[in-house]
Amino acid sequence: MPFDFWTPDNLFFWVAMVLIVFFVGLFRYLTRASRHRMLETLAEKGQQVTPDLVDRIDRARHAGDQ
Repeated sequence: MPFDFWTPDNLFFWVAMVLIVFFVGLFRYLTRASRHRMLETLAEKGQQVTPDLVDRIDRARHAGDQ
C-alpha cells in the first residue's frame, strides 16, 4: 500500500487533536458551571442577582477570552 494512513505519527497527531478539543471543551464547561454555582449561591444566601451583576460577570468572561 503506497500510503498508510494509520502510521504512528498520524495516529499521535489525531489523538492529540481529539484530546486538545476535549480538554478545551471540558474547561469551558467547568468555568461556565462555576459561574452558575456562584450565581446560585448568591441567590440562596439572599443576595440580589440583578441583570447588571450578570452583565458584569458576562463582560468579565468575554474580557478573559481575549
